[in-house]
Amino acid sequence: MKNILKGINYPFISIGYFFKYPKLILLSIIPFIINLLLYSFILFYSLYRLKPKIISLAGLENSPDALNYILYFFLTVVVFFILIIISYIIFTIFSGLFTGPFNENISKFIEEKITSQITVSEYGFFKDLLISIKSEIAKLILYISVIIILFFIGFLPIIGSIFTMIALFLFSCFYSALDFLDYPMARKNYSLMWKIKSILSKPSLSFGFGLSASLFLVIPFINILLKPIFVVAGTLMYFKENYN
Repeated sequence: MKNILKGINYPFISIGYFFKYPKLILLSIIPFIINLLLYSFILFYSLYRLKPKIISLAGLENSPDALNYILYFFLTVVVFFILIIISYIIFTIFSGLFTGPFNENISKFIEEKITSQITVSEYGFFKDLLISIKSEIAKLILYISVIIILFFIGFLPIIGSIFTMIALFLFSCFYSALDFLDYPMARKNYSLMWKIKSILSKPSLSFGFGLSASLFLVIPFINILLKPIFVVAGTLMYFKENYN
């Protein structure tokens, strides 16, 4: 339990680093703008496309009464919360791919500050960029594969839906930990299997950190502000807790 709470606390510790090193704020601007545009498009475009269907289901097309408006409000709220979950999944898939190289700079900056060593690349800028993109794609394949498997398991009678909900929650925590602890590991060009073993080597700590990320990053638009904080937290935890 102690390690779970310790993992949960790392993002809160990381906030202080943005005051200590204002350059982190500058490094976060571009990924923030990309994430803002990406998440806004996913959420509001989906809601825009579904609005006519909600109006039709609520019966607002022909002579609506008060009950129709109540039903419309109820359906809108339900659909909005469903879209938050769906948008979070889609956002997770694409955000890392588009902002990975920028998050890499944040992580590299923090690594240099906490280790007091200049991080010199062995490969060069373009090779580093390819390694970052390759790392994100490997995680995406893992994420999409597990989501698809759990989707079909959910159709199993009796236990399918219960198992899927529990497994999806645990996987979300695990993947969130992997996602933000990955940046220092990606710089060393470790394989995905090595990264997974590293995360699982400290299960309680990784779960606590992943739980914190999963809960906060599902909140609309707050998740955009918090992403750089979790990048810093993941890098801090990787070195301070000897994941390497």
